[in-house]
Amino acid sequence: MDPWQEAGRLNQLSKEEAVNDINSALGALPGRRWTASEAVRLVGLLPSRNDDAYSLEDEQLGRRIAITTIAATILGFALFAMISLIV
Repeated sequence: MDPWQEAGRLNQLSKEEAVNDINSALGALPGRRWTASEAVRLVGLLPSRNDDAYSLEDEQLGRRIAITTIAATILGFALFAMISLIV
């Protein structure tokens, strides 16, 4: 499950529906028992429907930055390995 997509999906629901969905998901997890108040708290953390801070463009930008960071790290390790072989 992609957390950004799930947040977007939950954000389209009414608060009550989102709380019910989160309650169901948490109830399916093994181990600890979750309370309804925790589901309410989690729904409260979702961006408001009018909040421009969350958008598909932001999600795509975040993914591009992550991919670029990973690629730069791999390139850096490769260059380090090549230099180590030369020296």
